[in-house]
Amino acid sequence: MSAFLGRVLEIAAGEVGVREVGGANRGPRVKEYLRSIGLDEGHPWCAAFLFWCWEQAARDCSVHNPMPRTGKVATLWRRAALQRTPHPFPGAVFVHLTDPADPASKGHCGIVESVAGTHVVAIEGNTNEHGSREGVMVRRQMRPTLGSPYITGWLNLDIVAGPEDPTVRVR
Repeated sequence: MSAFLGRVLEIAAGEVGVREVGGANRGPRVKEYLRSIGLDEGHPWCAAFLFWCWEQAARDCSVHNPMPRTGKVATLWRRAALQRTPHPFPGAVFVHLTDPADPASKGHCGIVESVAGTHVVAIEGNTNEHGSREGVMVRRQMRPTLGSPYITGWLNLDIVAGPEDPTVRVR
Protein backbone atom coordinates (compact mmCIF):
# COMPACT_ATOMS: atom_id res chain seq x y z
CA MET A 1 0.00 0.00 0.00
CA SER A 2 1.25 3.49 -0.79
CA ALA A 3 2.06 5.95 1.98
CA PHE A 4 -0.80 8.09 0.67
CA LEU A 5 -3.45 5.36 0.97
CA GLY A 6 -1.98 4.40 4.34
CA ARG A 7 -2.58 7.96 5.48
CA VAL A 8 -6.14 7.91 4.09
CA LEU A 9 -6.83 4.74 6.10
CA GLU A 10 -5.34 6.25 9.27
CA ILE A 11 -7.60 9.27 8.91
CA ALA A 12 -10.69 7.15 8.20
CA ALA A 13 -9.94 4.86 11.17
CA GLY A 14 -9.62 7.91 13.39
CA GLU A 15 -13.19 8.88 12.49
CA VAL A 16 -14.74 5.52 13.52
CA GLY A 17 -17.40 6.26 16.12
CA VAL A 18 -18.34 9.72 14.82
CA ARG A 19 -22.14 9.96 15.05
CA GLU A 20 -24.86 12.20 13.72
CA VAL A 21 -26.05 14.77 16.26
CA GLY A 22 -29.33 16.68 16.18
CA GLY A 23 -31.13 14.70 13.49
CA ALA A 24 -30.60 12.78 10.28
CA ASN A 25 -27.43 13.72 8.37
CA ARG A 26 -26.52 16.40 10.92
CA GLY A 27 -23.85 17.10 13.49
CA PRO A 28 -20.57 18.99 13.79
CA ARG A 29 -18.36 16.40 12.08
CA VAL A 30 -21.00 15.44 9.49
CA LYS A 31 -21.22 19.13 8.67
CA GLU A 32 -17.44 19.17 8.03
CA TYR A 33 -17.68 16.15 5.72
CA LEU A 34 -20.52 17.73 3.75
CA ARG A 35 -18.87 21.17 3.59
CA SER A 36 -15.79 19.58 2.03
CA ILE A 37 -17.91 18.86 -1.07
CA GLY A 38 -19.94 22.07 -0.91
CA LEU A 39 -23.14 20.77 0.67
CA ASP A 40 -25.00 21.74 3.81
CA GLU A 41 -26.19 19.40 6.54
CA GLY A 42 -29.13 17.17 5.74
CA HIS A 43 -27.65 15.32 2.75
CA PRO A 44 -26.48 11.69 2.74
CA TRP A 45 -22.78 11.79 3.55
CA CYS A 46 -20.96 8.51 2.77
CA ALA A 47 -19.24 9.95 -0.34
CA ALA A 48 -18.56 13.24 1.45
CA PHE A 49 -16.87 11.28 4.25
CA LEU A 50 -14.54 9.61 1.73
CA PHE A 51 -13.73 12.88 -0.03
CA TRP A 52 -12.97 14.49 3.35
CA CYS A 53 -10.59 11.63 4.28
CA TRP A 54 -8.80 11.85 0.93
CA GLU A 55 -8.62 15.65 1.19
CA GLN A 56 -7.00 15.47 4.65
CA ALA A 57 -4.45 12.90 3.42
CA ALA A 58 -3.69 14.95 0.28
CA ARG A 59 -3.08 18.01 2.43
CA ASP A 60 -0.86 16.03 4.84
CA CYS A 61 1.12 14.52 1.94
CA SER A 62 1.23 17.76 -0.09
CA VAL A 63 -0.32 16.12 -3.16
CA HIS A 64 -3.36 16.60 -5.36
CA ASN A 65 -6.51 14.84 -4.09
CA PRO A 66 -7.44 12.12 -6.63
CA MET A 67 -10.95 11.60 -5.14
CA PRO A 68 -13.74 13.15 -7.24
CA ARG A 69 -15.48 15.93 -5.28
CA THR A 70 -19.08 14.73 -5.09
CA GLY A 71 -21.69 13.65 -2.60
CA LYS A 72 -23.43 11.33 -5.06
CA VAL A 73 -22.14 7.77 -5.26
CA ALA A 74 -23.35 7.32 -8.86
CA THR A 75 -21.37 10.41 -9.86
CA LEU A 76 -18.29 9.12 -8.02
CA TRP A 77 -18.58 5.82 -9.95
CA ARG A 78 -18.87 7.63 -13.30
CA ARG A 79 -16.13 10.21 -12.67
CA ALA A 80 -13.67 7.57 -11.50
CA ALA A 81 -14.38 5.14 -14.37
CA LEU A 82 -10.69 5.01 -15.33
CA GLN A 83 -9.75 4.07 -11.77
CA ARG A 84 -11.93 0.95 -11.58
CA THR A 85 -10.10 -2.15 -10.47
CA PRO A 86 -11.23 -5.80 -10.53
CA HIS A 87 -10.23 -6.72 -6.98
CA PRO A 88 -10.43 -5.15 -3.53
CA PHE A 89 -7.29 -4.20 -1.62
CA PRO A 90 -6.63 -2.08 1.48
CA GLY A 91 -7.28 1.51 0.46
CA ALA A 92 -9.65 0.67 -2.41
CA VAL A 93 -13.09 2.25 -2.47
CA PHE A 94 -16.10 -0.02 -2.75
CA VAL A 95 -19.14 1.30 -4.56
CA HIS A 96 -22.69 -0.02 -4.34
CA LEU A 97 -25.36 1.30 -6.68
CA THR A 98 -28.98 0.11 -6.64
CA ASP A 99 -28.98 0.37 -10.46
CA PRO A 100 -25.54 0.93 -12.02
CA ALA A 101 -27.12 1.87 -15.38
CA ASP A 102 -29.15 4.70 -13.81
CA PRO A 103 -27.21 7.98 -13.35
CA ALA A 104 -29.61 8.90 -10.53
CA SER A 105 -29.13 5.55 -8.74
CA LYS A 106 -28.91 5.62 -4.96
CA GLY A 107 -25.78 4.09 -3.56
CA HIS A 108 -23.26 3.70 -0.80
CA CYS A 109 -19.46 3.65 -0.60
CA GLY A 110 -16.64 3.04 1.83
CA ILE A 111 -12.91 2.42 2.04
CA VAL A 112 -11.52 -1.11 2.32
CA GLU A 113 -9.43 -1.49 5.44
CA SER A 114 -8.60 -5.17 4.99
CA VAL A 115 -9.42 -8.16 2.82
CA ALA A 116 -10.24 -11.50 4.48
CA GLY A 117 -11.03 -14.24 1.97
CA THR A 118 -14.40 -13.51 0.41
CA HIS A 119 -15.06 -10.48 2.62
CA VAL A 120 -13.67 -7.02 3.18
CA VAL A 121 -13.69 -4.90 6.28
CA ALA A 122 -14.58 -1.38 5.22
CA ILE A 123 -14.76 1.93 7.03
CA GLU A 124 -17.97 3.68 6.03
CA GLY A 125 -19.72 6.93 6.80
CA ASN A 126 -23.50 7.25 7.13
CA THR A 127 -24.04 3.61 8.08
CA ASN A 128 -25.18 1.62 11.12
CA GLU A 129 -24.76 -1.79 12.74
CA HIS A 130 -27.03 -3.33 10.06
CA GLY A 131 -24.97 -1.93 7.18
CA SER A 132 -27.56 0.59 6.03
CA ARG A 133 -26.68 3.26 3.50
CA GLU A 134 -28.66 5.73 5.62
CA GLY A 135 -27.17 5.15 9.04
CA VAL A 136 -26.01 7.48 11.76
CA MET A 137 -22.27 6.97 12.13
CA VAL A 138 -18.80 6.11 10.85
CA ARG A 139 -18.09 2.45 11.54
CA ARG A 140 -16.37 -0.67 10.31
CA GLN A 141 -18.51 -3.11 8.31
CA MET A 142 -17.80 -6.55 6.95
CA ARG A 143 -18.99 -6.88 3.35
CA PRO A 144 -18.97 -9.94 1.05
CA THR A 145 -16.97 -9.60 -2.17
CA LEU A 146 -17.92 -12.66 -4.22
CA GLY A 147 -21.34 -13.07 -5.75
CA SER A 148 -22.55 -10.07 -3.82
CA PRO A 149 -25.24 -7.91 -5.34
CA TYR A 150 -24.14 -5.35 -2.77
CA ILE A 151 -20.80 -4.45 -4.37
CA THR A 152 -21.01 -2.80 -7.80
CA GLY A 153 -17.24 -2.43 -8.03
CA TRP A 154 -13.94 -1.15 -6.70
CA LEU A 155 -11.97 2.05 -7.30
CA ASN A 156 -8.24 2.65 -6.97
CA LEU A 157 -7.94 6.32 -6.01
CA ASP A 158 -4.25 6.33 -5.18
CA ILE A 159 -1.52 8.69 -6.34
CA VAL A 160 1.80 7.67 -7.84
CA ALA A 161 4.94 9.46 -8.97
CA GLY A 162 6.11 8.46 -12.42
CA PRO A 163 9.64 7.05 -12.81
CA GLU A 164 10.73 9.78 -15.21
CA ASP A 165 8.28 12.43 -13.98
CA PRO A 166 8.47 13.34 -10.27
CA THR A 167 5.12 15.13 -10.38
CA VAL A 168 2.21 13.36 -8.76
CA ARG A 169 -0.62 12.13 -10.94
CA VAL A 170 -3.74 10.03 -10.47
CA ARG A 171 -3.27 6.35 -11.21
